[in-house]
Amino acid sequence: MTTSFDKFRKLLAAYEDEVQRKQHKMGKRVDPRDEAQPNWSTGYLTFLRGQTVVWSPSFELIGTYAPATGSWLWGWADPSIEAKLKTRVDVVRSQGAQWGIDVMTSEALTIENEQQAWELATITTALARADAMYRIVDGEQQRFVALFDGPPASRSSTSMRAIRESQMGMHAVSIPPNPLPALSRQNTPMPRSGWQTAPSGPASSTEAEPTRETRQQLAQRLYEALPYVHQQQLGVVTLMARATPPNGPVGSVSLDVRITLRPSHGGAELTIPTTAALNDALVALWMRCRDRNGTPYKFATAKLEQTPQGLVPHVSLEW
Repeated sequence: MTTSFDKFRKLLAAYEDEVQRKQHKMGKRVDPRDEAQPNWSTGYLTFLRGQTVVWSPSFELIGTYAPATGSWLWGWADPSIEAKLKTRVDVVRSQGAQWGIDVMTSEALTIENEQQAWELATITTALARADAMYRIVDGEQQRFVALFDGPPASRSSTSMRAIRESQMGMHAVSIPPNPLPALSRQNTPMPRSGWQTAPSGPASSTEAEPTRETRQQLAQRLYEALPYVHQQQLGVVTLMARATPPNGPVGSVSLDVRITLRPSHGGAELTIPTTAALNDALVALWMRCRDRNGTPYKFATAKLEQTPQGLVPHVSLEW
């Protein structure tokens, strides 16, 4: 019998390539160092490069994640958010009800880590037909938003669209609800239990970086940066990052990142573009190092190697 969790994993597998392409497209418009300014009244998120506006899409709140408690609150269930900021993302709730996926219909969830927050955001981005997704750090919370080219949706425009579609014999939600869309891939490429790490002591808030959790997170982000076809050919993928400390606001560290892949079949070495999620993980690591001992890293290297025991990550930092 197919469980709700199985359905969720299949749905994620069906949509993650599509959303990854959208994220790569967004990466050509904005830089991770651009300043993001959300306007919760107008529904526009402005990306600034210095004094220049590089992109100003409308946005809706997918959900809010609190790392300290592991809590997730869906945007469609957030009473503090205006209706126009959750009109299109509400599709995740309605589709979750039709497909019997309870994590998409429960207003609040307890999740294990930020990776799972990105997975929830990935499915919402696809279902809402958003152009990209983005994470906004707001104090101790992380707000995941769906970005749309064009103006914010309104209740009236949504109602009129539903009326027009019903008059034409169409369903307001066009994704087939019975029971799941056709899946081009049946498996999530990286099972969450598949990491093999070098022996280490128990994790703690005082454990020196890179901790076991850091190695796992960077390895996961590095793996996700690979296009699907290269994930199947992974021999060794190597990351080298150089951090330039900020001259302006704290946390505005810039990173020069180079990723190379040596295929398992021994072909030519390939250069892989970085992703916003991987850049965010490296910036977060830089911040943690600075907060713990006052000395952020200057260089970070990571290697993900395919071995008979599975994928093994190696991460080192230079101060």
